Amino acid sequence: MTLPTLRNPFLLLDARTGWQTGFTDSLAAGDALALATAPGSGRPLVDSAGTFGGFALPTGVAVDGDGAIYVLDAGDGVVKRFDSCDGVFVELPCLGGAGSKPRQLDAPRGLGISPRGDLVIADTGNARVQVFALKGLVLRAIWDSPAGAWEPTDVAIGPDCRVYVSDPAGGAVHVFDRAGRLLASFDSGGPATDIALDGAGRLYVVRRGADDVLVLDAHDGSGLGRVTAPDPLAGRFCPLVVTAGPDGTLYVGDAGGAIYRCCGGEVRACALTGSAPTTIAFDAQGNLIVGNGAGQVSLLPVSQRYEVAGTFVSAALDSFVDLCTWHAVRLEGSVPPGTQVAVDTFTAQTEPSTADLQALPASAWVGAATATALDADQDWSALVLSPPGRYLAVRLRLAGDGMSTPSVTAIRTVYPRTSSIRHLPAVYRDDALSADFLDRFLSNFDATWDQIETTLDDEPAYFDPWATPADADRDFLTWLATWLGITFERGWSTARRRALLANAHTLFELRGTVEGIRLQIKLCVGVDAHVLEHFKLRRLLFLNETRLGADSELWGPSLARRLQLGEFSQIGSFELRDDDDPLHDPFGYYANQFTVFVPARDDVDLAAVQRVLAQATPAHALGNVAVVEPRMQIGTHAFIGLDTVVGTYPEGVVTGENVLGQDTVLGGSCDAAPPTLQLGHARVGTTSQID
Repeated sequence: MTLPTLRNPFLLLDARTGWQTGFTDSLAAGDALALATAPGSGRPLVDSAGTFGGFALPTGVAVDGDGAIYVLDAGDGVVKRFDSCDGVFVELPCLGGAGSKPRQLDAPRGLGISPRGDLVIADTGNARVQVFALKGLVLRAIWDSPAGAWEPTDVAIGPDCRVYVSDPAGGAVHVFDRAGRLLASFDSGGPATDIALDGAGRLYVVRRGADDVLVLDAHDGSGLGRVTAPDPLAGRFCPLVVTAGPDGTLYVGDAGGAIYRCCGGEVRACALTGSAPTTIAFDAQGNLIVGNGAGQVSLLPVSQRYEVAGTFVSAALDSFVDLCTWHAVRLEGSVPPGTQVAVDTFTAQTEPSTADLQALPASAWVGAATATALDADQDWSALVLSPPGRYLAVRLRLAGDGMSTPSVTAIRTVYPRTSSIRHLPAVYRDDALSADFLDRFLSNFDATWDQIETTLDDEPAYFDPWATPADADRDFLTWLATWLGITFERGWSTARRRALLANAHTLFELRGTVEGIRLQIKLCVGVDAHVLEHFKLRRLLFLNETRLGADSELWGPSLARRLQLGEFSQIGSFELRDDDDPLHDPFGYYANQFTVFVPARDDVDLAAVQRVLAQATPAHALGNVAVVEPRMQIGTHAFIGLDTVVGTYPEGVVTGENVLGQDTVLGGSCDAAPPTLQLGHARVGTTSQID
């Protein structure tokens, strides 16, 4: 049933605040609670018989920025690219083949692709790392041993193009910049084999023979902990390969052919490959790509089969209220058709441990309700029927059809229950059983009234430009703008719309002024403009304060060039004017005109500036737009930040990439000493200078 939640205190359980998990079974607890994926539901990308170009020993997988899959085949010493159109792997030309020459490989192990499009191969047998450009497969560089003998085995590449190379022989992970310079060497505490990076800057290291995964800080190599197997897997958890998923979740493949998903301190099997995996990675769609020792590369799609049932039990939640009457459990998420989520509760006056919750008999759990067919934009509540108690444990039983799974993104436990029974005479509470029923019965109506009151309390937010909804379904922002006669342009961001609406009262107050025009251009176009009123260009003469010349001019008929007999009467040299008196021309020439100066940048929409100016210009004035280029001319163009750029000398000049006069400066060496003056051995102006 759907039950509106009272505005009472509540405890929130989600991925951000923590699920406060007691224990789970067949469940994945990440951003949401969902059924775990069923093992062994992937499809092969290749046929080991060779129909699709099978592999002898796939040891590395990488995906480029376009989503293309590259596989390193150590058995044949080649790199193959998956052609998604023909469904076959195509060998990269002029790369590979057994040998020690450049471009040849000997027992390669690791493969990676950098953000700038470099293909990095750990050429293990040749004790080197080869770097190729994906475009044209040009050999960029060969990195040899950083110090003494080494055994480059696996590579991991960060978003800053730093390359991490595992070295089992040296018991370290070496860090290189994209040019191949050694930046650091991290102690791995054993022979490091496979490594992986996640988006949070953590480096995961698999060591030969170790039964855990070492976690290091990718920046300084400091230890962050270990990923160990849970008790049921102790003794048979032998990690071989490791990778991080698109969401940062760690995936580890072990010698038993299983792939484990490590999230939130839990290690759970998510796939079976049939034999020991040799490499794992993810494609652009988030599908898991697995290569194994049998020469197969398989794709485990995101839409694979799920477990049909799973359980989540929270830890004991403390209300800090003795004999608390818990009101409801509210769920947020989605329940597709064919799936369901059953909610059970258990209450106690003393705090139960996780072991106590696991040992509870089925009769101790009180069923609240079951959610079915719930859309993602809905929430759902169940009334708590357990007796009063300070502590509450919530059990969710998820069930599906194997093809889909319910997803719970948040759990809210609302307490204590308050209803209208407290306003009724005491006789209605004399009988405990009847009072409990009436309390639960009235809470439904009270919750409905509370929801109405909440809507009324939240109403002022709809009139706040910064809080009113602006999504496609509820665009109250545009509706609110119509109250003030404001029209938004198509393509404006929500932030720009809100800012314009929030400053509407200021725009109306400053309408027709210089500050109003500047503010409207700033809000609508996002650029700081300079407004120059032309009357300020008058160069007036003041007695004893002004010189004839650049800062003054004599007023006369030549300002307006009005048609006058004896003055401007030759055709082509006068203007026909019907405004004002000729004696007022010196004042009217600069009056009621202004110019808006905007920088000439790619992000400045000049057409938008013109539209704003057409709306903001007073009817009696004439406004113009002037685009200023980034140059400085003292006395003419010298607006710092608008048409003038103050910079530094370039550090170097590259032939073919720099233009003299634009981004280069001819001068002496920065290391050159200043000239010195020695009498008898110097010439002024050539080898000496006078300070």
